[in-house]
Parts: sequence; C-alpha cells; structure tokens
Amino acid sequence: MSEDDWTAIATTRRQRQANDWVLVLHSEGVEAEARRTREGFVVETPADAAERARALLATWERENVREPEPPPEPLAPFPWLSMTLLSAALLGFFAITGPREGGSDWFVAGAARSSSIQAGEWWRAVTALTLHADAGHVLGNVLAATLFAGAVCRRFGSGVGFAALVAAGTVGNLANAFFRSVGHSSVGASTAVFAAVGVLAADALVRRRAPRGGRLAPLGAGLGILAMLGTSERADVWAHFFGLVAGVGVGLPLAALLARAPASGWQLAAGTLATGVLLGAWRMAR
Repeated sequence: MSEDDWTAIATTRRQRQANDWVLVLHSEGVEAEARRTREGFVVETPADAAERARALLATWERENVREPEPPPEPLAPFPWLSMTLLSAALLGFFAITGPREGGSDWFVAGAARSSSIQAGEWWRAVTALTLHADAGHVLGNVLAATLFAGAVCRRFGSGVGFAALVAAGTVGNLANAFFRSVGHSSVGASTAVFAAVGVLAADALVRRRAPRGGRLAPLGAGLGILAMLGTSERADVWAHFFGLVAGVGVGLPLAALLARAPASGWQLAAGTLATGVLLGAWRMAR
C-alpha cells in the first residue's frame, strides 16, 4: 500500500498520546503509525480504515476521560501571632533561667538526665523542652520552631499543633533518655522542632503529597533535614532522631483523622491541655 493510500486521522502535540492512539488501533486490528510534523504528532491509518479508526479513538477517549483532580484546599494563614508568643515564651524563660553554665537550679531540676528519668522522674522529658544551654541555642530553636512548628500549626491549628509537638517532643526525650547512658543529660526545644519535621513528613505521607522520588519520599526528606540541621558537633543527634520518629508516630494518626484543622474550641482545649502539662511538669520538678 503506498503512502497516498494513508490518511491523517488525529493530531496531538504530545508524543505519548499519539503512541497511545497507535496502540489502541493496533489492538483493534487497525494499521496505524505516528509521524512527527510541524503541527505535532500525526496519527495515520490506511484510507479505507480511517472512518473506523476515528470512531475507535473517539470511543476510547470517552471511556478514558480522567476525572479532574479537586483543587487543593487553600492554606490557612501562617500563624504569626502563635509563633510570636512561642518565641517570646522561649526567650523570656531563657532570660529567667540563664545559660546552663551558670549552674541555675532550673537546670538541676528540669534537665532531661537519663538517670533521673530512668528512675521515674518522667516530667524531666517535658521540662527539658523549655531549657536552653546558651543564647545561640535558644535563638536557633526559635528560628527553627518558627519555620517547622509554624507549618504544623498552620496545618492543624495552633492549639492542636502545639499539643502534638509537646507530646512528640516528650516521647522523643523519653526514648533518648532510655537509649543513652545514665550519665547523659540534654536540654532544648530542638527535640520538639524535629518532631515538627516528623509530623509534616507524616502528613505528606498520609495525604500522598509526595515529591518526585516515590511514596516514601517525605520520610527521606525528613531524614535529610535531620542530616542538614540536626547533626552538628554540639547537637544531641539521638534526641533529634527520636524527636523526628516520635513526630512521625504522632503525625500519622493525626493526619489520618484530621483532613483540616479542627474548630477553635478544640484548638483552645488542646492548647490549654499542652500548657497545663508543661506547667504541671515544672511544678513536679520544683
């Protein structure tokens, strides 16, 4: 059969679509080929099969129309007020306690000492989240918390987000205390900061918002952030790691249960509960 006996039946600018059309026609016993032209990719068939080929492609297109994906929900405003209050609380408390080298009683009572936690003083896993070794330590955690904790609070609301990070940070400190030697002691909000990274990774995993790299890419991204920000010479790497793992553990059910941030009443209740846990832990410590 000569080229004059062939005719164009469809044109597209996407080579993949042209190849799909050719495969569809071949599966129905119709000769077809795709040819690149200035207008795009042209699918041609023998002239005597053109009418049938057009009908087959029209039927296939109707049956394979993809449902349009629903538009993503608009993001809530970034919780600047909540992050300002959190930053002010961390900086204000540091102004009261001073640095660890000063020998303040606050560190004696509230640091996450492995031996004390293993002996039953669990509240140290909570109080240690509010203590910082020096000015650079607290400033670094304030900046990181604004970014990562702010993103968690934007997704789940300030009250629920804060409660999730207190819970995950506490679990991370407990795990670190039982994993490390009895002489180990740690302080800082960074366990909760990396818990925030874990919560965000879990949320992306549950909501299937994975970047290129596969289904588990959010977990890889979380580990990458840990490697970049949480492994400096002075960092308590294991506390950061356990915070990240605890954040994933808290974030998975939270993301599965909450498609959007709960109403203000739930936010108030969760935030009040988390604040009460912090204050209650310090009362037990002092």
